Amino acid sequence: MKLSVQFGMDIGFGIVPNGPESALAGDGLCARLAAELGWTIRYETYADPLALSLGFRHGQVDLLWSSPTLALSAKALREAVPVAASLREGVTHYHAVIFVLKDSPITGVLELRNRRVAWVADSSASGHIFPKLALAGYGVDPGGFFGQELFVGSHGAVVRAVAGGQVDAGATYAVFAGGVATGEMLRAGFDDAAPDSAFRVLLATPPIHADLLLLRRELHGEADAILNAFNAVGATHPREVTAVLGTHEFARVRPSALTELKVQVAHARALGIFETPLG
Repeated sequence: MKLSVQFGMDIGFGIVPNGPESALAGDGLCARLAAELGWTIRYETYADPLALSLGFRHGQVDLLWSSPTLALSAKALREAVPVAASLREGVTHYHAVIFVLKDSPITGVLELRNRRVAWVADSSASGHIFPKLALAGYGVDPGGFFGQELFVGSHGAVVRAVAGGQVDAGATYAVFAGGVATGEMLRAGFDDAAPDSAFRVLLATPPIHADLLLLRRELHGEADAILNAFNAVGATHPREVTAVLGTHEFARVRPSALTELKVQVAHARALGIFETPLG
């Protein structure tokens, strides 16, 4: 039985793929979601978060997968409403890690001074903002700490930059057993791009609100149907959904959690870490 009362809709689903596997699996995910909802769903990929937000503004996509910081700050996403958050280890948060090659001579984050580092994007929670906030907790001024900072657009691109020696360190997301950074690391942004044994983690951050599924405000009446469809497809095809979104389970968004995140983003702005994306 279809989950939506609005049959025959044609919508675009936008994402910044983490790597080739994510890009290839997306069409299959959209086909399965379309079968659940009775819609046509186009898979639209973008090179970086800013391009994704502009794709929403220009009507190319109606549904998108976004970092929470981008969702809260991008002018182009002001008319987008949160439908769901990714659920991992039973919680709607995850962590960020700063990592290096396993054989790197760097043994601690303070040794990254004047080194080259790769970030995902200015607005990326795990790929930029929270790692720098964690460094600030060490008494480091993140604005003048590194020798060179590269913004490469995706988690996969960060991993490739570290693996290829273009930078000394990078930042990506990580999921830990029990949702706590002291637990076993179950998944990280480098799992799809390269073997995790090739890397070593220097720092794990405090919890970060999970990524969000955002919907065009005019379609908010379909939010429950969309959440149910993602969970239905995730239950039957978990590996395919995880390849695209990093999880196969989704939960409703807690408004209080987003309020907490707004405070953290304001703190990052005050430290000069983060500026609102254009567009």
